[in-house]
Amino acid sequence: MSMISSEVKFEDNFLFRSCRSVTTTPDISLTELVANAWDAGATNVYITIPDEEGEIISIEDNGVGMTDVEFDQRWMTLNYDRQKRQGNKVIFPPDVEEYNRIAYGRNGIGRHGMLCFAPYYTVETWKDGVCNQYDIAITSGESPYKITNHLTSTKEGHGTKIYTYVHDHHPKADEMKDIISARFLYDPRFLVRINGNVLDLSQ
Repeated sequence: MSMISSEVKFEDNFLFRSCRSVTTTPDISLTELVANAWDAGATNVYITIPDEEGEIISIEDNGVGMTDVEFDQRWMTLNYDRQKRQGNKVIFPPDVEEYNRIAYGRNGIGRHGMLCFAPYYTVETWKDGVCNQYDIAITSGESPYKITNHLTSTKEGHGTKIYTYVHDHHPKADEMKDIISARFLYDPRFLVRINGNVLDLSQ
């Protein structure tokens, strides 16, 4: 008699189906990633959108960053509930004056935004003098995604950078400027740049 496994398994397209808006729509993808930077207490966000497919798209912020333990708890937990685990108020880096900033994050899908452009991406996050670099890829079976490579190095400061090569849904920089500008409340302590140009959130 054959035994039926009691373990839950994931199809290789699980994340693309369960997070369809984030993984198929560039403006939603980038908006979610900017919201993550907001929630991380960032004051500066740098988005690079390439002119051609096959080149690197990236988003970098100067938020609090994550330790290896925090990355495991937050990034590697499916549908991580930020509000439940961290509260609804943003915690700022030690060198940033705190004020009342309410976090956007709730359902934990925003971090998968780079999957809109490729089935893999890299996260570099640094805090307390240590930078952890993780290569993330879509998989199937026991987990819908996994770390395929992990490197550590020394790095001062704090922040997070996420990047990949554009293979799908290549965004247009000018369109993204207009859309992202319309989706965030104006805060003079939060600057977003696309290809070096500061977005005017005041409008």
